[in-house]
Amino acid sequence: MTDTPKKKGRPSKPKEVEADTTVEAGEQIAKSKRKNTSSPVIGDNGMLVKGDEKRKLTARLLTETLRTYNMPRVKSDAELEQRLADYFIHCAQNGEKPTVEQMSQCTGYTYATVYDWEVGRNKGFSGDTSNIIKKAKELLRVFDAKLLMEGALNPVSYIFRAKNYYGMKDVQDYILTPNNPLGADGSPEQIAQKYQKALPGAEE
Repeated sequence: MTDTPKKKGRPSKPKEVEADTTVEAGEQIAKSKRKNTSSPVIGDNGMLVKGDEKRKLTARLLTETLRTYNMPRVKSDAELEQRLADYFIHCAQNGEKPTVEQMSQCTGYTYATVYDWEVGRNKGFSGDTSNIIKKAKELLRVFDAKLLMEGALNPVSYIFRAKNYYGMKDVQDYILTPNNPLGADGSPEQIAQKYQKALPGAEE
């Protein structure tokens, strides 16, 4: 008895999309692909809050961010120190959590520029600019540690921030025990005599 070959199915028909323009058609296709997906990186799936609570949180955080978005650039170390102090004082008085990102933004420069100041890739305003940024980040590091100890910061989030902003690294210690490269048989002189006898023509 021979097996009857399975019939090959017809390819699925292309789905028709009714739209006035190709842009509208693309938007409809994108919306259809977003349905029934639970990926945390699509849309609002990564948000831990939903509904009205999410909208209120989004409005509050965006308002806080816009406050420092268009700040003028500081032009000296003195201005930089004062701007950073004003930022931290504002956060304390208004119950806002300070961040490295917004701390950089409040200077009027990008995070990349402020980071370059810190590591010395860009001198900034003087040789003291780097220390000013390091001191400000030290304040943030201590604050994050306090949040962690109070149970107000997820340990995974703390580790992420500590590794990316505060120089924390995973370190594993190794103990190296040197071995005798000449082996355990005798002194270096005895080893030399042993190999000298093994050389071709040594007994001639």
